[in-house]
Amino acid sequence: MPKGSTIGDFCFGLFGEKKERAVIVCDADNPSVYAFDQSGAMLGQIGSDTVDAFIRPHRIEVYENKFYILDSGKK
Repeated sequence: MPKGSTIGDFCFGLFGEKKERAVIVCDADNPSVYAFDQSGAMLGQIGSDTVDAFIRPHRIEVYENKFYILDSGKK
């Protein structure tokens, strides 16, 4: 997580091709969603400052093994 960020929301689910157990975190002040394993190591990231995936992601839900991310900045 970038220094100085505030966590907006998180959930638990499976992440990646290996279906690893993960904590999925979104941060409304950062245009990315992160996945961490049980030891706290980052498994992956969706979006970045240079990739227009999200603007202000602030809510995450898992339903039937799919992630749904509410992004208040998208039109």
